[in-house]
Amino acid sequence: MRIPSLLLTMVAAAAVLLVPTVVPAEAATAASAVALGLLVGIVAGAWPRVTGLRPALASSAVLALSGGAALATSLALPLDVALAWWPACLAVGLLLTFVVQLLRGHEAQGKVGALSAGAAGLLVVVSSAGWGVWLRQAGSLSEVSVGALWAAGGSVLALGLVAAALLRSVTNGWGAESPAAPGEARRLGRLAWIAAGLACVLAAGLPAALISQLVA
Repeated sequence: MRIPSLLLTMVAAAAVLLVPTVVPAEAATAASAVALGLLVGIVAGAWPRVTGLRPALASSAVLALSGGAALATSLALPLDVALAWWPACLAVGLLLTFVVQLLRGHEAQGKVGALSAGAAGLLVVVSSAGWGVWLRQAGSLSEVSVGALWAAGGSVLALGLVAAALLRSVTNGWGAESPAAPGEARRLGRLAWIAAGLACVLAAGLPAALISQLVA
């Protein structure tokens, strides 16, 4: 059931991302912000739970703040410089993640794994900035070539296939202080693959935006 869950989640997320392309132009930016913000929020909330990242609430807050800031700048800035601030959002998120782990105290274990899990989650959520740019380009089909749309969709599928192979161990508690128990791993299995599917779609944002700009 895990692979079908992953694929269905990716299809559903891709459908959400395409919604702004069929709404009136004057509402496209707002629709993009809502659709992408929803995906960023879900991934930010689920990532600490399925990776064992602690403390979960603070880590989710850092992910949501960084992803939201990257998305907001991609939608608000002029299109030619819309991706200019996403590296800064990633850098600030990494700094906040380090501070969160530092505040856990010297007795806490697994800080290196937690930092790795946090950094991976940050890269996923800030990549939503790429979808903000792509959706603004795709808001009017007359402004983007069919080749760009296929290239963007292809990047989603390619990253999804790679991530499906790499994330098979996510339910073992990557980043956790101790591996998840078998029963807990089974309970987290479905959530983990849903989170993986959404993460695949968000992570494809940057290559989708870059390829679309080259092909358009």
